[in-house]
Amino acid sequence: MKPVDPRSPETGSRNPDSGGLRDAVRNHFDGIASRYEKYKDHSRYYYRQLQKLLLELVPDARTKRIVEIGCGPGGLLAGLHPLQGLGIDISPRMIALARDRWSERPELQFREGEAETLELTGLWDAVICVDVLEHLYDVEAAMKRLGIQLPPGTCLIVIWANRFWTPVLHLLEVLRLKMPEGPHKWESPGIVQRFLVKNQFRILSKGSRCLIPVQLPGSDWTNRLFHKVPVLNKLGLIRFVLAVKRDGSASG
Repeated sequence: MKPVDPRSPETGSRNPDSGGLRDAVRNHFDGIASRYEKYKDHSRYYYRQLQKLLLELVPDARTKRIVEIGCGPGGLLAGLHPLQGLGIDISPRMIALARDRWSERPELQFREGEAETLELTGLWDAVICVDVLEHLYDVEAAMKRLGIQLPPGTCLIVIWANRFWTPVLHLLEVLRLKMPEGPHKWESPGIVQRFLVKNQFRILSKGSRCLIPVQLPGSDWTNRLFHKVPVLNKLGLIRFVLAVKRDGSASG
């Protein structure tokens, strides 16, 4: 589906139809929920790369309390084996699948919710947002909400697809070799980082991973090393930012 941009090109402000985008995103993911695991099987190497990156960015995840926004059926969160995990998703059907699939993991809880109106209670060590940024109807509002809700010291990991890969991803979607994205829009790394800094987050690290998103001879070796090479390090399919919530009185 053609990407949707709910912002006015003149002002960058929210379009009045943002609510329509929110409903379209919810309906899309409700509609593909029953086929989600089939799509994931087509991209299992990519998801392994995602899991490796998350374990790199959240060391000792088994001792952490982790929230995932846009959790889908909960596989990535469950794979971190957190001490306590909370998965939040806009799709009721995705949440129902997650609750059923991980019913024997009492440390994992799942509930419906939106990043833009997030309500969190208790203390959490890390919040992860994986491939969800492009589906938000108001990215700036989501970053502001996280800035309000999270106490100082909480880590935030934002992961999204590199726009460089748009033609390839579109072709794979046409060939039904990847999950259909539905309504989405792309944000540049600069915009994401600006929203984070504006809302009291300090950037700890950023970059890209997964230059080769399929299992081929040499894929593991290339993906392990390419991000250390200038120019190549900007071409990975997976873009990420690791940030930490600053004390409100701190600067920079």
